[in-house]
Amino acid sequence: MICPNCGSVIDDNSMNCPYCGAYVAGATNNMNNGQYGYDQYSNQNGYNQQYDQYGNQNGYDQYGYQDSYNQQYDQYGYQDPYYGNTQVQPKKKHTVLKTILILILVAAVGFGGFKGWGFLSKRMNAEPTGSDVATLDSSAVTESVASLKELMKDTVAFVNENAINGKKTDREEALESMEGYLEDFNEIEGLPENVQLAADEFFVTLYNAYKNSRDNYVYKATFKEFADDFSSVASMEVGNDFNSFIDDSNDIISDIQETYDEIEDVPPLFASEHEHFGQNIALFEDCLTRLQDGNNNNDFVSFMAALTYFRHICSEFTTDIDQMDSVADSATSFNAAQRDLALSIYNEFKEVFKLTEAEDIAAYEFKTTNSNTLSYDYDAISQICPSLYNCYRQFLRLELGCVSGEKDVVVECQISGLTEKYEETIHVTNSMSLYAIKPPADVDSATLTSARDAQMNVTISETDGTIIDTQTFLVHITSQNDFNWNSDEFGYINQDNILCYLTPDSDLIVDFRDKAQQALSELTNGAMTDISADHAKVYNDYTDTYLVASAAMIALSDYGVRYNNDGFSLESQSQHILLPDEVLTNKTGLCIETTLVIASMLKGAGYNTFILLPTGHAQVAVETYYGSGQYILIETTYLPNDPDVYVYYANALLEGQLPEQNYNFPNALYTTEEWYQYILDGQPTIISCDDAESLGLTPFDY
Repeated sequence: MICPNCGSVIDDNSMNCPYCGAYVAGATNNMNNGQYGYDQYSNQNGYNQQYDQYGNQNGYDQYGYQDSYNQQYDQYGYQDPYYGNTQVQPKKKHTVLKTILILILVAAVGFGGFKGWGFLSKRMNAEPTGSDVATLDSSAVTESVASLKELMKDTVAFVNENAINGKKTDREEALESMEGYLEDFNEIEGLPENVQLAADEFFVTLYNAYKNSRDNYVYKATFKEFADDFSSVASMEVGNDFNSFIDDSNDIISDIQETYDEIEDVPPLFASEHEHFGQNIALFEDCLTRLQDGNNNNDFVSFMAALTYFRHICSEFTTDIDQMDSVADSATSFNAAQRDLALSIYNEFKEVFKLTEAEDIAAYEFKTTNSNTLSYDYDAISQICPSLYNCYRQFLRLELGCVSGEKDVVVECQISGLTEKYEETIHVTNSMSLYAIKPPADVDSATLTSARDAQMNVTISETDGTIIDTQTFLVHITSQNDFNWNSDEFGYINQDNILCYLTPDSDLIVDFRDKAQQALSELTNGAMTDISADHAKVYNDYTDTYLVASAAMIALSDYGVRYNNDGFSLESQSQHILLPDEVLTNKTGLCIETTLVIASMLKGAGYNTFILLPTGHAQVAVETYYGSGQYILIETTYLPNDPDVYVYYANALLEGQLPEQNYNFPNALYTTEEWYQYILDGQPTIISCDDAESLGLTPFDY
């Protein structure tokens, strides 16, 4: 063999160079009992026996974790050859041949370089970009690999005793310990490049696994505090002192907001839910203010609308909690995958530790190192109601992470005949991240007149266009008129989602508003010519608004729209609902459909408008002016109608006296007591049309 220190040719069995005295690693008589003695190492830590069980029998109890990664590694983007107990064979030694080749190489270098390094490297099983075999310091390699061996042994023992996701593991202390192992590794010098890179991946991957576990655990614990506090507000009984209820709720929400503001680091897997939760905190504060104002002013309509708002926020938060639990499970699995990769690298290192010559160690090709390999998982929606497009937070939940390393990928998503193409370049790190994907609507090409099945096409590719994965998910697209009252898949389906059918700015509603303004002028003999909410007062607030509501109903009748008394129910799984423009075009509508026409018109004219949903019916309420607490109830099914009925009632208002049997009139100004009785008897859901913007319940742009 060649002395790595002075380059002299020495006997293969020499322990030291007779010329320079340097220690020579890898003497053949030390193969079984020397510093790299694998039998000694295996017997001391017993891990080789554990790995047989670990690889084939799923023996994860020693880690405090039971999983099925032996069957599921494909979903994490890599296949581990060591899970089948494939043994890595050490490369055969050709000592004499190597001696000759090295002498040739030394001579070639001395004479100005050698062009055949690629050929020689293949013959010697060496990497051209790795450590130069001819200049290896064998004693330094021996010492550094021995240090690495002991450090990896201690690290794996620590992993055995401190399960990454174990209930008994102190995650903070475990992370500090793993950081210490990583620092110790970084202090080891003299490792061949291939060993350095593989060991670096082992330690960094384990460190990341423990860090991710700690970060996710800490955030989830904080979120649980949010959940408990929020649930206490949602389940709080009002009792006899409503103001105390509001004060207690405000105190809790203030504490939640303070805790939320103090959070600086949010694990990427929880970032989407965290942001949405923060939005709901602000909505909740507004909701409590509205509840308190409604109670203090005996404004039952406003109070009930705030209660609907309250239920919507609670529904969203409940869904957030469920999704948070779901992504927490993904985090646990991802951390386990990082651990598994590191242990696979370690098991291959045990084969490396058998090698006794520095040249063989430096030439060893690792098979389990797996930098930049992508882990991904999909969760796609199965049904979309186009009219509720803006109710959905996402159509695809994509989890992305690199088990080790990091990389840029391009994600594309499109639903044929419904959306444009979503395309984004994403930098994927060694922490699992969640991406909520909702492509923009393709309003020009969308085919929505009838229900159909469509395909969601998803592609993940390298930045150079190389396909990593492509998936097709079947999605049922309902017609534009199908409303789902119950499903909350990737959205929050509440009764107030009917706001998505309000179209105050559509061309036909604008035309209808002009016709209502003309009817108003005729109804008042030219006294009122402006139907907008900011018109100059003509009679008084409640009479003016009553006349506007009546003009809207007269215009609807004159438009030729007639009531369709087919059934309407909030209890059914789904409902076929015409859009306001379709009602005006088809000249027929259910109670909910004529209600949406009138509500759209009044909303577009600037009035504080409400949709009322008592059992099996739908109506409109409009406030005489913002903050008055006085409301006119509009029965939108009074079609065709007689304008004289509205004139009679308006004259009664001008005389300051409501007609007897006020509730029998199609439009009526209800007193506080009458509203109380209406709510008590009908138990209606009352929805403020102004909530469409704050909750994002806006119409699909047909």
